[in-house]
Amino acid sequence: MASKKRPGVMLYFDLRPCLKALSLEQKGLLFDSILSYGEIGVVPQFDDSMLTVAWNFIQPKIDADAERYKKRCEKAQESANARWGNVTENTEYPNGCERIPTHTNGYEGMRSMPTTTSTTTNSLVPPPAGTKRSKKVFEHDSLPYRAARWLADQIEERLPNCTTHSEATLQIWAADFDKCHRLDKHDWESINEDLQFSQFDPFWQTNILSGGKFRKQYTQLLAKMGGGGT
Repeated sequence: MASKKRPGVMLYFDLRPCLKALSLEQKGLLFDSILSYGEIGVVPQFDDSMLTVAWNFIQPKIDADAERYKKRCEKAQESANARWGNVTENTEYPNGCERIPTHTNGYEGMRSMPTTTSTTTNSLVPPPAGTKRSKKVFEHDSLPYRAARWLADQIEERLPNCTTHSEATLQIWAADFDKCHRLDKHDWESINEDLQFSQFDPFWQTNILSGGKFRKQYTQLLAKMGGGGT
């Protein structure tokens, strides 16, 4: 699995004492070094002893945050793989869109949600013959429901105090994912990448807390990732 790049680095308030004695120019050099180290791992070589002292305080925090982020991503990947397994061919939606390239803005590894399944049929349970059509019910092994369940798992893991999502809620979310695919014409691979991005990105994970919100913000999420999928 390709490792996911972090979207940024954290700056903590306890850094203030290190900055008090620095000039604006020194702070600028330090900030640029923080970004370069966090993004591409370039270790700065300061001639200024004050910057060296500040850096020796900051670097361990960046490293610790990077390790926590890596473990969290690995745990989420394992959880997704355990729930969805490995699938390659699109048989559930025979008229589905073409597969799109993985986005390349640092989220290359987000491919854990299967685009198809070889054993499940369409996602809806048909009503008994001769009865009035009732509300759509999604089977638990259908892609829309599995997407809803994964999103709920991510939210519940990240927010331990939140209420466990009910079956009724999961069915509503599954309907939103189904519409995102059938009505909005987005293929499942693109939905997968968008959905995982929404839960790994620090900004979007606080905003995408339901299937309906995901569908509403789909285009903005895709644009943020820098992709042009369908």
